[in-house]
Parts: sequence; structure tokens; C-alpha cells
Amino acid sequence: MKRYKFLATVLSFAILALAAVPLQASALDTYWYGTGSWSDPSHWSVRVPTPEDTAYITNGGTAQITTDSNAYTVYVGHGYFIDTDSGYVNQYDGTSTISSTLCLGYYASSTYTLIGGQLNVGGEIRVGADGGYSYFTWLGGNINAHSMAFGGCKLSMGFNFDVAGLANGSLFGSNNISSLSSMDLYVRNGAIATHDNTAASLTVNSLSVGSANETGTYILNNGILSTKYAETIGRNGFGSFTQNGGTNTVSVVMYLGYDSASTGTYSLNGGQLSTVAAYIGANDSPNAFDFSIPGGTGTFTQSGGTNTISSNLYLGANNGHGTYNLNDGQLSAASEYVGWIKLTGGTGAFTQAGGTNTAPKLYVGYGSGAVGTYNLNGGTNTVSSYLYLGYNSGSTGTYSLSGGQLSAKYEYIGGNPLGSAGGTGTLTQTNGTNVVLTSLFLGYFGSPGTYNFSGGELSTLNFYVGADGTLNVTNSAARLTVKGDLWLGGKYTAVPGTTIHMTGAIFDISSTSAADVSGLENTTFVFEGGTKTMDTFEVAGGDLGAVPGGFDNNFALYALTLGGGGVGEVQLVDWEDNGNRGEFGDQPEALYVKHLVLGAGSTLDLNGYHLYYETLDNQGGTFLNGTPIQAIPEPGTLALIVPALLGFAGMAFRRMRK
Repeated sequence: MKRYKFLATVLSFAILALAAVPLQASALDTYWYGTGSWSDPSHWSVRVPTPEDTAYITNGGTAQITTDSNAYTVYVGHGYFIDTDSGYVNQYDGTSTISSTLCLGYYASSTYTLIGGQLNVGGEIRVGADGGYSYFTWLGGNINAHSMAFGGCKLSMGFNFDVAGLANGSLFGSNNISSLSSMDLYVRNGAIATHDNTAASLTVNSLSVGSANETGTYILNNGILSTKYAETIGRNGFGSFTQNGGTNTVSVVMYLGYDSASTGTYSLNGGQLSTVAAYIGANDSPNAFDFSIPGGTGTFTQSGGTNTISSNLYLGANNGHGTYNLNDGQLSAASEYVGWIKLTGGTGAFTQAGGTNTAPKLYVGYGSGAVGTYNLNGGTNTVSSYLYLGYNSGSTGTYSLSGGQLSAKYEYIGGNPLGSAGGTGTLTQTNGTNVVLTSLFLGYFGSPGTYNFSGGELSTLNFYVGADGTLNVTNSAARLTVKGDLWLGGKYTAVPGTTIHMTGAIFDISSTSAADVSGLENTTFVFEGGTKTMDTFEVAGGDLGAVPGGFDNNFALYALTLGGGGVGEVQLVDWEDNGNRGEFGDQPEALYVKHLVLGAGSTLDLNGYHLYYETLDNQGGTFLNGTPIQAIPEPGTLALIVPALLGFAGMAFRRMRK
């Protein structure tokens, strides 16, 4: 019996000891409904979460945290239905402590906005890593998490931060961060992202600087920034990107100023930038060709470094306004469009003061209504294939050359080689050098094209002035050299003293209006192509005989010089009917030249045609197949010449008598 009494006593004490220990509450799942305070029990299906509970913020509701809160695991957005399973959390203050995991977007969309307070996560913050696209917006406050995992998500940073801290996780109080390359990074709310650390390497899916009608700034001084898809500087906001060094690699596309209310600027002072395509000033219409939507304003200023665009550069795309200022450094692209397409005011402007710009194709004014301007004040602009000014009908392209060197294989000033009408093109050269390796076309296929030439040097193999083309030489100091074929089919004006150097070139003229090519009367043609080439020269004037009237409004030249830098060899031809072949078209046309100079060793083959001159200086050259004819002065002129000759004769007679 004593044994049983002892066991009963022990059992009683054990029961009393257990009764003295409080029972631990069991972990529960609790679901959020509606919009309101996290600490309000009426919004939870079971209770306000405790440190043991799993909280689900779903049903499209928004939980607002303003005081301390706890949970074991929190799912913001959970399920498969976008509307009913999405969830939102706004933390304004307090300390939110999550013992295990904060999961944003478990197969559903979600948003967590940290505005203030402290977010502590003992395990992992998973942002869009479980099948749903999620948004984490960090405008203020602090985060301390064991690890971070990013999937299809948007991380929006709204305060100044060090990019190295984002890349290595220290910004989140973690040294374990993964899958940043799947994340879309937004810099907004006036935030400045500073990328200083040489060893810092950040790879994201996309980068947006300046959005939601707010400003954002990214400064890359060192290190590596890589974007798998797009970098957008100023989309629905105002963005600025400054690169002083390091490497910025954009795998697909860069946008500067990407809608009507946006401004984006990029300053490249050093380092390397590379992208496949770049749109500077564009719109964000779902339909890229919905031109009724105004575009944004983008400005790219390069003062150093290297900008490599493997595909196309667009300035003023889809109604946008785009500007590129190249002061120094190197720019290269497969094609450049300065003024691409617009209907409501989009423009593109490129100003180059130095550096090098290299592209196989350069379009200044491309689509209908597009307006493009290129100003070359210094540096080198090399176009290995085609330069177009006013490519398509309704476009306008203007190129101003005041310094530096422009070189291209082909230059189309107004029009394109497709056989259809193009836009309007104008090239104004006041200084610098323009080298055309193959052909320069003015006014091609009914497209107005104008070349205003007042200084510097223009050298081309072939120069074609079409029916709608105009060549204006407004300064005799401007040097024009043609090495292949000079063809005048449009208008030509020139000031007195103008000289065209023909180095192995032929001269052809198809115009039927002497007034349209009145510049010939002020032009000296110098043929100096050596002894290997017999250059042809079109005779276009009516054969009025050896009379002074033949020099008036009759395709006459101021001077024709054979021999300069080398001997000249010229043959006269009459391949074109310039409207001076008589009533029946069987009368040969003729050439009138005020001053004819035949250098030593040079040859002029008249080829049976009449050449009339006022003065002749034969320095030892040869005439073939005819002899030039001196025009007879008018009677009034003879009245002045004869007394002068008699005066000279009298003086000679008196000297003889002495």
C-alpha cells in the first residue's frame, strides 16, 4: 500500500508541475481581407498573426503596417488568379519581424512597399521567385534579411544607395543574394544609385531610371553594369545616367525619354557603353507605329569613352525629340537615323564638335514628316556606305559642315536610290572637308536637294546635280575637285573666281536652260588629270558664230584651263541636246569660253566642234581636229581698240626717228 501511496504522490506532483507550465499556442494559417491596418483583427480570417502563424495577404487586399508586427511566414499574393489571389503590403513604420520567409508572389502578383520602419526576415525574402511577378518598392526604412532571392520581379529603389551593396546583398543585411539577373530594377523617387566599386558587378533583367512622374539618377564611375533586356532612362518620369568609367552593357535596347511626359539624359565621359539598339526620344505606345502619341525628349552627350551600337541608333523616333552631342570619344553604329518617324513634331539633332562617329549608313530625316539635322563642327564623321539627307517623301534632312571631316561612299542629298520620290535635303559647307569616295547626288528622282558651298574642300569621284538639285558656290575660296564625272542637270550658281578642279574627270550637262546654270559664266574649269585620260567636255551653247553675243546666256564659261597640277587632255563632245541644235536638231552645238589657257604638254581635241574665245594663252599645248576661233569684238569695242593701237604705233614711229 505504501508503494501505491508513493506513486500517487509523485503523479500528483507531476500533474501540478505540468499545470504550472502554460500551454503553447498552436501555429495557424490566417488570411487577409480588404484594406486596413495589419493589427485590426477584423481583416483576418482567424486572428492577427503571431510569431508562429503563416499569414496570407490575398483577395486583392492591402495590409498597412504602422506598428510592430510578427509572423512566422508571410505570403503576399498566393494562388493562380491575378485578381482574387494578389496581395499588397504598405509598411509605414514599426518593426515587422518574420521568423522564416517573406514570399512575394506565389504564382500571383504582389507588391510590398517599405516606406519606413524596420523589416526583419530570419530566413529568405523571395521576390517573384515562385512563379508570380512581384513588386518590391523600397522608399525608406531598413531591411535585415538572412538571404534574398529574386525572380520575375520589380525592385523599385526610392532612396540613395550604393550599387555594390545591392549586388552583394549588404544593402539587405545579407551576404546571400541570388537571381538579381531576373529582376527589373527601378531607380525613382529622387533616388541616386552610385556605382563606385571597381569590383562591383551588377546584372539585372532591365533597368529603369526615373519613372512614375519622379526623378532618378544612376552614376557609374567604376565596375560593371549588365542589363539582359532594356535600359530606360526617363519613362513616365525624368531620368539621368552619368557614366565616368566602367562598363555598361545592354543586351537588347536602350531608351532615353520614352513617352510624352518624359525626359532622359545620358552623359558618357569615360568607360565603355554597348547596346544592340538605342532610341533617344521615343514613345511607349503598345503599337510602336501608333504615331498619334507624342514621344519623349532624350539627350545623349558624349565627351569621352566608347559607345558601340551593334544595330541602329534612332534620334527622334515615333514622334520623340532626340539629341546627340558628340564632343569627344568614339561612337559607332550599324545605322543611324537622325529624325526617324513623326507626325506631330518629332525631331532628331546630332551635333559633333570632336571625336569620331562611324556608321555604314546615316539617315538625316528618314520617315514621312521626320526632321533631322546634323552639325559637324569638328572631329570625323565616317559613313562607309550611304549618307541620306531627306530619305523618304515628306522628310527633311539638313547637314551643316563647318569643321572636321565628313567622308562617305555615297551621298544622296534629297532622295534615295529606290527610284521613288524622296524628301528634301540640304548640305551647307562653310569649312572642313567632305570626301565622297564614289558619287554625290543632288536632287535624285524628283527630290529637292541643295548643296551650299562657301568654304573648305569638297572632293568626289562623281558629282550628279539632278533636275531638282541645286549647287551654290558662294565663296571663290571653296575648293571643289571632281575625279570622275561632273553632270549638271539642275541649277548651278557661282560667284566670280570660282574654280572647279577636274582630275581625270568628264563634264556633262543636260540642262536646257542657260539661266539655270548661270554660274558657268563665273567658273574656271581646270583639267589636270595627267596624260593617261582624255576627258570629255560637253558643248551646250548655240552656235551663234564669232560674235560677243555668243557669251551671253549661252552656257559660256569664264575660263577653261588645261594643265595645272598635271597636263590636261580634253575632247569636246555633244552627247546631250541642250536645246541649241536648231529647228531640225541637226545643228551642232558650240562652246564659248572667255579665257582659254592651254598649258605645256596639254591637248585640246575640238573633235570638229566650234570653240569661241576672247583671249587665248597657249603655253605650248596642242589643238586637234580644229582650231579655236577668237570672237570679234563689238564695233564700240573696236572704236576703243583702234585708237589705242594707233597710239602705240605712233610711239614706236617716234622712237625710230630718234
